[in-house]
Amino acid sequence: ADPNGVGGLSASAIRADPWRYWDFLPHPVRSHYGLTVCLHGIESVGKSTLTERLAEHYSTISVPEYGRSHCETHGTDCREDDLMLIGEGQQAMIEAARPWANRLLITDTDALMTAAWSNMMIGYTPDQLICHSKADLYLMLGSDAPFVDDGTRVYKTPEERDRFHRIARDALVLSRTNFIEISGSWDQRFDAAVTAIDTLIGRNGLKWPEAA
Repeated sequence: ADPNGVGGLSASAIRADPWRYWDFLPHPVRSHYGLTVCLHGIESVGKSTLTERLAEHYSTISVPEYGRSHCETHGTDCREDDLMLIGEGQQAMIEAARPWANRLLITDTDALMTAAWSNMMIGYTPDQLICHSKADLYLMLGSDAPFVDDGTRVYKTPEERDRFHRIARDALVLSRTNFIEISGSWDQRFDAAVTAIDTLIGRNGLKWPEAA
């Protein structure tokens, strides 16, 4: 009998190297074997640009920031209900995108960053914002990037940005997430992110197929 099963593929072969046989996996199985990388950080640190650049580098899809669209429509004066909605909306977008990712899902933010926003805006964090599923890796972007006011920024002074950065980092620490801190130029941030993601892949016993 063929040890690899019908068509030369077996369940044991898939379990041993699931990313090699990615195209054969049903969407729920892809969700199980896929990895999620989330960018985390305050305003104007390059999260959106880096998200898109990483998604292109790994030939996968990315999830944009729901909160930005919400605030562009409804304003930046958020109450608890607004923040809860933003957190739920962001996580729903992540879950909807997960089965369609090419092994890696890169997301601009998640509910943990909404938790940091909540702490800044209303002085506390609703428990629901820290109870969602966590990414496999968080890239915590430093606040040393040049500040750009695009019309939706809320916390602009160096003092506010420093405090916000500490709160955002604390959200990762208190949630016991796997994260690394990234700073420097845009290219340095990209290079550090790729190194961290490649390390994550290897530590999970996975490898990126050459033809993927």
